[in-house]
Amino acid sequence: MKDQLKQIREKLRKTQKEMGALVGVHERAWQKYEKGSNLPGSEVLQALSKLGFNTNWILTGAGDMYTTTVQNTCESVGQINDVVSPYVTVRSQIPNIQSLMRDLMDIMDSNDEGTKLAIAQNIMMFKESVRRKQQLESKPDPRETDFKTLESPGEKKAGGGNGE
Repeated sequence: MKDQLKQIREKLRKTQKEMGALVGVHERAWQKYEKGSNLPGSEVLQALSKLGFNTNWILTGAGDMYTTTVQNTCESVGQINDVVSPYVTVRSQIPNIQSLMRDLMDIMDSNDEGTKLAIAQNIMMFKESVRRKQQLESKPDPRETDFKTLESPGEKKAGGGNGE
């Protein structure tokens, strides 16, 4: 397992400290995983699975390094923020769109299949997040409803208060 964990870190181009932070453990813990002196717990394996890595491959070395489904990348929209927030703290740190598109095209033209898969999974995940946010924003806020003016089904409003 130690070899698979090191391969994951190298594939992501992370230091041991960065990798530990990414999966929620201290740098020393990650170092011990790579040495083989400690085994990662279920939380670490789950975090790696959400990043698109195949837990069977991590545990046994058998099969593909990456999962083939996007749902393992992120179970809920809330987890997106857990992954993104350490890297993007303020809007001014987000690169301009032209720079991002150039970088994306360079990556997609490369032979790094793992990175291409991770990017595709993230795009689909963020697209779903945006769709859900738009759905929530399009629904009226129940706190803003004026219940005094609502009619019950089959009920008609009385006219002007004079019994009409």
